[in-house]
This record gives sequence, structure tokens and C-alpha cells, in this order.
Amino acid sequence: MKINLISLLWFVSMAYLSTCKTASKDGSDLKFYGTDNQSAIMTFDADLDFELPRGVKSQVDLSKPDVKSQILELIDLQVRHLYGTFSVHDEFRNNPGIVEGKGETLLRSSSVDPGKGRGRIRYTHKDRVVFKKSVFRGDKPTIKFQLPRDPVAIYSRGLDPDGRFNLCTDEHYNSEGDFWYFWHPTKRGCPIGSGDLQLVTGNLAPIPNTKKTYPDYDKLLGDNGNGKAVKIMYLVGVDENFKAGDLGSNSYREAFDLLRQNNFKVKSSIRRRSSLTYSTPDYDVEVDMRLVNPGTDQFVKAAAEGLETADIFIYDGHSGLGGYLYVDRFQQVLGRPLNLNKEKSQIFYFNGCSTFAYYNLDYFKLKSSSADPKGIKFLDVITTSIGATFDIGARHDAVVITNLVNGSRPSWQTIMDQVYKADRRQTALTHVNGDEDNPSTPGLGR
Repeated sequence: MKINLISLLWFVSMAYLSTCKTASKDGSDLKFYGTDNQSAIMTFDADLDFELPRGVKSQVDLSKPDVKSQILELIDLQVRHLYGTFSVHDEFRNNPGIVEGKGETLLRSSSVDPGKGRGRIRYTHKDRVVFKKSVFRGDKPTIKFQLPRDPVAIYSRGLDPDGRFNLCTDEHYNSEGDFWYFWHPTKRGCPIGSGDLQLVTGNLAPIPNTKKTYPDYDKLLGDNGNGKAVKIMYLVGVDENFKAGDLGSNSYREAFDLLRQNNFKVKSSIRRRSSLTYSTPDYDVEVDMRLVNPGTDQFVKAAAEGLETADIFIYDGHSGLGGYLYVDRFQQVLGRPLNLNKEKSQIFYFNGCSTFAYYNLDYFKLKSSSADPKGIKFLDVITTSIGATFDIGARHDAVVITNLVNGSRPSWQTIMDQVYKADRRQTALTHVNGDEDNPSTPGLGR
């Protein structure tokens, strides 16, 4: 699976969970289409057990702004564990999914025990999720899951007797900073007890999938800022390194061969970079295909070039727990913000692990304007809901590229169905976002 190799360093700088937002304002009511997956608003009640901050002696003290801020941060940490819950835990092997992490929290009640130095908060949390369609059973679907009662103490509960190794998480990503993503309390040998956990029921309000929408082919394949050229930036990230046999390198070669089989012509091909073309009487497709290391500044510069100038941008590789294409990374590396053309029609495909949570709303926000507050008028984004594997990624990418530019002009629903059919057993719960305002016909064409 395309799991991050850098991990927490990027996550620390990212505000996945921001409290007190409404679904309509943060875009979590956006519709989309996925063949085997469904979006929904999930609402649940949960308890937070915590050590009282210094100076807190009563419930009145909990309402102080600085104390309330600390409590909301603890709730954010607790809810963050849903990433692990919805990807690692046993009960989700057949019902996988993900939480978007841009929801709202409402504090309900509180209690304090100054003698023990402990407090408890009852709260309601609401966020958008994506689950496999089989989860949505009945008129009022629900889903049950576990959360830690005390998100600060839960890591230490899983340590071995020597306190050096955690028995309740991944063997390689074993640090406290990674625990939210990999925690697994039912893992054999895990000492976390039932008293450290709470069983939570999430109520699901499905958001209907779009029915018949099309990419804006007339703009995408017309003069979209590049004249007659339709430019595609296609970055494939290595798994570990550039050595032969690396999973990312294999994906790069497979995708190159698949495009050639679909009548793309090789203009040039040097080590780690190829140029392929596809010509029609009305437009010429140019594919700039590169094998990259997503942990480097060179990757950020190439990604910025593609995101800012290409008609279609595709990244296939590790998501870096969201860090590799996190929008603030561009500022850190380039010394300036990522600058998307708000009037240019574009399609972005982020083919890595759980990219729905990491790269969806942030990119729509960069496209937003007063005339297009959701940022969806000139942008469609394809993301995944769970782990994506290298051995199927090239086929998914080739399906998307070929269908978008070969002149057949299929609907988004047809494209996503074909992505799913590429390998039904290795679905990443892939879907297209922001298509609800798209054309309902394929356009005029030639």
C-alpha cells in the first residue's frame, strides 16, 4: 500500500480537523460519483477523558478560552484516530472507508474531579465520510467503531513491559506520532483493555451520487490556455528509491507501456522522464511523464508546474499521510503559495492512499472565487478513500488519461466505472469530486 515514509513531520503542520465549522461552509456537502463507494455526513456522540489542565478546579474553569482551546485540541486528536479505525481495524476489512477530517464539534456537557485531576467532556461530532456502498444498509444506516477514551494516554497503554515498543500498532511505524493512523487495539498481544476504549455509533446521512455528468470536454480539449495543446503532467512517485524493481519504478514503466498500447506516440524518453503525444485534427495531447521522489524539493517544483499550467494533473504514489501535496508545502519550498488559474478548466487525479481526506477541499479552495465559492466550476478532482496499491495504479491512470483525451467523451460515471473494473479486488474506493455542476452532455466536439 502507498503508505507514507516521512510520516508525522508533515502531519504536525496540517490542520485536518477544525472545530465549529458547518458542513455547508466547508464544502462537505459536495456531491461526487464513485462506483462502489458512497459519501455521507456522519454524526456521532463521544466522551473525552482527560487530565485537567493546570489551574482547572471546577467546571466553570473549563469555559475559559485557553482551557477550551486545549480541550478542542484533545478532541481533534481523539477524532484523528478515526483514520486508523477506518483503515486498520478488523471490522473494516469488508467495510472500508475514511473520514474527511474537516468537520465540526459541538460540546455538550462536562464534569471534573479535582481530587483525581481528571475531567470528562461529552460532545457531538459531524463530518463527511466515504464508505463502501455495502455499509449503507436500511433507511437509517449506522456504523459502529471504537475510539480511545483518553487520546493522550492511549499510546502508553499499548507499550511492552520495557516501554520501548508498542504492541498495538504497526511494527515499522511504531512511534506515538504515527499511532493515530496505525493503532490496532485488537491486534494479538495488544495490552489495551476495554476500559481504555469506547464503542461509538455513527449515524450516516447519505449524499446522493451524481447521475450523469461529463468533464467539460469543450473547454478541456479546446483552447484552455495552451492553444491547441492539451497538456498532461503525470508524476509517478517511487516507493523507496530509483533502483530496479522498486514498485513505483514498475508502475512508471507499466503506465508508459499502457499509453503506447492506447496509441500514444513516444516523442522522447530518457531516464525517469518521457514525453508522449496523441494527435487529433482538433487538438494535440502532450503527456509529460516523470518518475519522481515525492520527498524532495524537485518533486514540489514539478508538481507546482503541473498544477498551475497543465489541463490534467496526475500524481500516483505515496500520499505521505497528506504531506507530499499538502498546499502549505508549496509555500515552504517555493517561497510562495501555489497559484491556480481560477479561470482554467482542470482535472486533478491524486492516486495514493486516502487522498480524499488530504487533497480534496484544499484544492477546491484554491480555485474558489466570489463567483464560484466552492471552487468546483473549473475543477474536478479524483481521489481515493482507502489504501491504493502500486500494482494497480498504472492501469487506473491509463484508464483516466485515455478516456479523457481519445475523443470518445464518456461521462464521469463511465470513467469511474472503468477504473473500478480495472481490478475489482483492489479497489481504492476511487471517485470524482466536484462534478455536480458539470455539463450533462459530452459537448459539441468536432
